[in-house]
Amino acid sequence: MRAEAERRLIAGISVPGFKLVEGKKGPRAWDDPTQVESLLKSMRLKAAEMYDQ
Repeated sequence: MRAEAERRLIAGISVPGFKLVEGKKGPRAWDDPTQVESLLKSMRLKAAEMYDQ
């Protein structure tokens, strides 16, 4: 029943007693940042492309 309600809500059909909400983004981090940095460098990315500033 819940899956059908979700399908209808996504399609824009109102379902009494249900609402769609956007989930929270979970914390994300690399297991080994140095390994990721090495991988990105091997792809010849510039520092400005690898990091948010």
